[in-house]
Amino acid sequence: MDEVSFVNNKQNDKIFDYYVVVNGDTLYKIASNNNIDPSLLAQLNGINLDDYIYPNQILLIPKRGSILYITGTGDTLDGIIKGLNVDAMELINQNKNIYLQPEQLIVYKYK
Repeated sequence: MDEVSFVNNKQNDKIFDYYVVVNGDTLYKIASNNNIDPSLLAQLNGINLDDYIYPNQILLIPKRGSILYITGTGDTLDGIIKGLNVDAMELINQNKNIYLQPEQLIVYKYK
């Protein structure tokens, strides 16, 4: 996904902040500073944990108050709800389409 297409996406603006990489940044440092698992940060941005990140590269960072989950093989909606400890109806209302296919992003935003 190119940077322009996701930066101009209004749905993303509700869920994500945008971070511009500076010299000396690492994925682990950015993840630590934003209280997010480095693996999830990499997945959200379509990169691998060991990929080089470049100055001026734009990364999606989940906004505070958001819980993000990327589905895996064998996930069930009930299992995700229990694992995230969130309200079932609110999770369903906040995600228009839940297919439970591997690598689907499920979002829960605290109000």
